Amino acid sequence: MLRLSLGAVACLCVVGCLPQARTNAACRWTDDAATPAPPGDASRRAHLMEDVRVAKDLGIRYADASAGRMDTPAWHRAQACCTERSFAEIMRRHQVSRVEIAALADVRELWIDLLAVFLPMAVLFLAASRIIVARIAGGYDRQDRGLAALVLVVVAPVAAGAAVALAQIWGVIVEQLRLRGDHISYRAFELPASRHGWAVWGAAMTGFAAVIVVELISGRRAGSRRSCSAARWEASPE
Repeated sequence: MLRLSLGAVACLCVVGCLPQARTNAACRWTDDAATPAPPGDASRRAHLMEDVRVAKDLGIRYADASAGRMDTPAWHRAQACCTERSFAEIMRRHQVSRVEIAALADVRELWIDLLAVFLPMAVLFLAASRIIVARIAGGYDRQDRGLAALVLVVVAPVAAGAAVALAQIWGVIVEQLRLRGDHISYRAFELPASRHGWAVWGAAMTGFAAVIVVELISGRRAGSRRSCSAARWEASPE
């Protein structure tokens, strides 16, 4: 578990955080230089993506400060007003359309999700799956391997569902670190486990099934070796 924790921390080291100088609760647009790069340039796209994240963050911070952290019409009005004002500032400064802003609003960096969210959770899930499968399979005799497999088949979807929930919780933590704030609001629905819940569940089911197969095969081989050793011992002269 210590190695898993260190691996998770190492993954977080690659996560780009929102610039602290640009975050505030007054809906004030700051620290934004014009980007002379032409349309389609990677640096220009990266800058605009950061601008959009800042705009969404400003909207939430402003609504929290002016209307409180409550799901009320006043909060939504304040959030929408600040966010749209920030989007307008992006369009004015960088000469982009509202359509381009909307196209970037839901974009996420795949490499960050893979390294910071899915990789540590996959390692943790596989390690936990090995423990679970070994405990369940170890509770049955060799002749009851079929019953052990049946129990594991029942446990598999539950374990996969827990993996989705754990990936969502970890995704929230990662997002809070990236945004330098503890309130991500509606952005929780934009996290990878929210968007790709069934895919995560399917991948977890596949991983759990692979662990089951490896455990049952290794248990069968170990049983065969023990049987052969016992037979040789019984056949040896005293």
